Amino acid sequence: MKVYLKRFFYFGIGVFFGTLIVYALFGDRDIQCSYFPNDRVLYDMRKKELKASPFAQCQMDCYQFNDSLFDNVLREAKINFKQSQAKEDILCKKYPLTWKGSDGQVWQILTQNCKEELRILSVVLEGSDATCICP
Repeated sequence: MKVYLKRFFYFGIGVFFGTLIVYALFGDRDIQCSYFPNDRVLYDMRKKELKASPFAQCQMDCYQFNDSLFDNVLREAKINFKQSQAKEDILCKKYPLTWKGSDGQVWQILTQNCKEELRILSVVLEGSDATCICP
């Protein structure tokens, strides 16, 4: 029995030092573990500079949608791939996002994912009675 405990002890020391070495070599990397299409596209969008079109900015002002909410949107939103224009060979691909806020409100956000930036094209609050007059 002592032999097995001794072997298990050495095995545990090896696992511990191996874990430390792996963490020292690879610990600072931003590794994404989800490879589903929705998560991959949102991850790509989060890395880019965010710009709103004048129309979208007007809608955001009308609905009182803060720019700070886009961090949550780009982590929790669902992409409607059936309505997206991503399969064409174009520079900027359009993705409609659906996001449910913490207050239960459902937002429809149309984005354009370009190589260097993410453009917000429109922001609409579902079921809202507010009438936004935007150019």
